[in-house]
Amino acid sequence: MMSLAEAKSKWAFIKNAYLGGGGFSNGGYLDQFSREVDSKYNSRKNIAYYTNYLKPAVDRFKGYIFKKTAMRSSDNELIKIIFDDCDKKGSSIDIFISKVFENAFLYGLALVMVDMPKELGASLKEQKESRALPYFKNISPLNLYDYELDNGVFKWVILENLKEIKEPFKASKSIKEYHYIDSTKFEKRSESFEIIESYEHNLGITPVFALSFGSDLLAGSICYDIARISRRIYNARSELDEILRGQTFSILTYNATQNARPDELKVSTDNCLLYYDKPPAFISPSGDSATIYMSQIEKLEGIIEQISLDPASFSTRANDSGAALKFKFENLNSQLNTFARGLENFERVLFECVFRWLGAQYDFSCAYAKDYQIDDLSSQIEIAAALKELGMPISWENAKKKELVNLDLLNIDDEQKNEIYSEIDTLKNI
Repeated sequence: MMSLAEAKSKWAFIKNAYLGGGGFSNGGYLDQFSREVDSKYNSRKNIAYYTNYLKPAVDRFKGYIFKKTAMRSSDNELIKIIFDDCDKKGSSIDIFISKVFENAFLYGLALVMVDMPKELGASLKEQKESRALPYFKNISPLNLYDYELDNGVFKWVILENLKEIKEPFKASKSIKEYHYIDSTKFEKRSESFEIIESYEHNLGITPVFALSFGSDLLAGSICYDIARISRRIYNARSELDEILRGQTFSILTYNATQNARPDELKVSTDNCLLYYDKPPAFISPSGDSATIYMSQIEKLEGIIEQISLDPASFSTRANDSGAALKFKFENLNSQLNTFARGLENFERVLFECVFRWLGAQYDFSCAYAKDYQIDDLSSQIEIAAALKELGMPISWENAKKKELVNLDLLNIDDEQKNEIYSEIDTLKNI
C-alpha cells in the first residue's frame, strides 16, 4: 500500500500537470542531456512549452456527470437554504459537488469537512437570516497530514494548513497550523503542536469525509498516468525542437588548406566568400530523427486518449470492429455510472452529518442519472439503417428512433422528449 508521503508527492505532480505549473511552467520537468551544458539546458527550459492533456480529460468527465442536474429533495427549510449556499461562499450544492468530483477524479481522493458556526442566533428566524447553518469545506488532499480509519471512515484526521498573514506595507508571511478532528472534538494546533483553540462537537462521528473511487483511500487515479505521459511529451517536444533547429539552421563547412585558413569568416548578402579547391557547403542532420519523434509523440497522445476513455478517438481507429467500439462505449458509460453512484452515496453521508449538527431527523434524498448513454451516434444510425433492410417491425423502428433521440439530444427536458416520442409513434416509416 502506498504511504501518505508517496501519495502527496504524486498529488503535487498531478496538480502541476492540471494547472500547467511547477516544472511544467519553469522547465524543471525537462531532463538534461548527459553532455548538455547548463547554458544550453537553461535555454531549452526558457523556450519549452507545455500542452495540457489532463485538464480536458477532467473537464470532459465533469461535463458528462453534471450535464444532467442531480435530483435532490428535502422538506426541511434549512436544508433547502443549504442547497442554494452550501459553503458560506454562495456556491450551490451542484457547483460545490462538481468541485469535489474534480478532486476525486484528479487525485483519487476528495475530502469534505462539515462544519457549524458557533453563534446560532436567538431564534430560528435569526439563524436563517445570519446563515448560521452547517456548511461544507472542500479540502485538498494535499492538506492531509495524518489519519486513522475505522471501517473505511475517519476515526480521527489531522489537516495541515498554511495561514497567510498580511499587514499594510509589510511582506506577507505564512504560518503553519494543524487541525485535529475526531468524533467528539476539534483542536487547532500551532506549528509546534501546541493547542491554540479547542471545542467539543459531540457528533459521534468525525465530520471529515472522504470520497474515493479506488479500492482504498490512497489508491490513486488514472490522472497520475496521464500526467507522467504528459511529462514525456513535454520532453519529446523540446527534444524535437532541438532537432528542427539543427535542420533549419545548417552548419557551414569550409574547405581550407593549412596555409589558406581565413582569419575571419563572415557571410552575408553584401560580401563574398573566396574558396580554393572544394566549394563551401551547408550540412544539417537527417530529417529521419524528427519523423521518429513526431511519430512517438502521436503514439503517446494515443495512449492518453485510450486511458482517459476519450470517445472522440473511439470511432477514428480503423482497426476497431463494431464489437470493440461498443465495448469501449459500454466501459465509458460504466465508469460514469460508478462515479455517479459514488457521488450519490457521498452526498447522503454529508447530509447525515448536517442533520446531526441540526439535531433534526434525517430528511434528504439524492439521485443522479443512471444511464449516460454516451455512444457513437453515426454508428448507431448505420446499424439502424442496416437492420431496417431486414424488415424489422414498426415498433422496433420507433424504439430505435427514440434511442437515437436520447443519444443526440442530451440537453432537452422530459416534456420536449415526450413530445418527440409522440411524433415518432405517429410515423409509419423510419
